[in-house]
Amino acid sequence: MSLLQGHQGGSRIEVPPIGTQGDLDTIATLHGEKSGTCALLRLTMVNLNAVGWSSINVRASLASLGPVGDSVAVTTLEAGGHAANSTFKTLRSNPAIGPEGLLEIAVPPFSVAHAEVCVRHRGSDR
Repeated sequence: MSLLQGHQGGSRIEVPPIGTQGDLDTIATLHGEKSGTCALLRLTMVNLNAVGWSSINVRASLASLGPVGDSVAVTTLEAGGHAANSTFKTLRSNPAIGPEGLLEIAVPPFSVAHAEVCVRHRGSDR
């Protein structure tokens, strides 16, 4: 899956566990400077809950990373069910980064959400 492949070569960022009883799997990586102004943060979240069929609302603070801009590019592969013939619908959105660098993303049931955002590169004075 190309969403996960994009994490290769990045520096892994530890993501604290989210109280979802193991229904949310996450990976976050930081990739070197992009255009000399920022580094690229990639965050992929997988909602493994196909039983309760409910979204998981993820709140992440980007404040310590210094987001550049006011929105995030999100690609969601939304499951249409969990039967053998079910498919995924690709959705794209650009949610705003809230006050104090807060990002909120709803991950639909049995689905994948992938977010990318430019953040200030460590050591940069911008």
